[in-house]
Amino acid sequence: MVLRGQHIDRFLLMLTCALRKNETGKINYWVVPSVEYANTQYCRDAFWISMILPVDIAAECLKSELDSVNHYAEYPLFTILWAYRAKMQKGTIDLSKVQQYVDAVERHAKGGYFYSFDKNDGRLDFQYWGDLIAFDKDDVITYNQGLFVLALNAAQEMGLKIKTDPAKAKQLYQNLYNAKTGFYPISKKKNTIVGPDPLLPDLLSQIYFNRSLLPTDRVLSHYNFLVTHLRTPFGFKSLAQQNGAYLTNEQYDVSNYVSQANKSSLSDGQYLKGGS
Repeated sequence: MVLRGQHIDRFLLMLTCALRKNETGKINYWVVPSVEYANTQYCRDAFWISMILPVDIAAECLKSELDSVNHYAEYPLFTILWAYRAKMQKGTIDLSKVQQYVDAVERHAKGGYFYSFDKNDGRLDFQYWGDLIAFDKDDVITYNQGLFVLALNAAQEMGLKIKTDPAKAKQLYQNLYNAKTGFYPISKKKNTIVGPDPLLPDLLSQIYFNRSLLPTDRVLSHYNFLVTHLRTPFGFKSLAQQNGAYLTNEQYDVSNYVSQANKSSLSDGQYLKGGS
């Protein structure tokens, strides 16, 4: 078999990204993050992988997310942003389904904040990409708050109905900065735990909307803190204490709730627990 041009590109993508034929009958393709997670598509992984997929295949993968509203963690936020990207790429998007996602996201919002806890799920961990760490029901995860701003901006650009003022949500995202420590903590209540992820929505805003969400001086302060305290030979620590040390077991939990990190008795360096 001889592969040329676009066929080579797609063949390599199928090898490296596990682009799979979808057996559900709903769509032609979806992205499987790895053999261990087969055979289904995980929105947060698929969002990133789809950035390097041909536009038509990325749009096909998006259909899997739009088929029904997935309330899990930050998935609905990514789905709205993914739909916006597809629309900017001149894809055909069912905006009525995107509106259902927007409405679902708004039900998790109050006073401009986005609250990730899902009462139908009930778990205090599994609220964002760092799924082993638990957060209180009334906590605001910095990473998710930034993605919430992006979702609102994307919905507005697509002409969808929103209730929350994007400017207010953006201000609250900025206000999560801890001036005493000089970084954006991972959440409003866990405000002495630091990692790289709070800055990521700001980067995505510059990519998709050509504007930043966070003040440059605070971003620089956060980055300098990472370089000074969280840098390792392998990158940056995923999560760390204010002094740069990895988290203690107790810091993964919240009051009266044992996180998945400790339920699973993970050893240091396994999965998210003490990783970089």
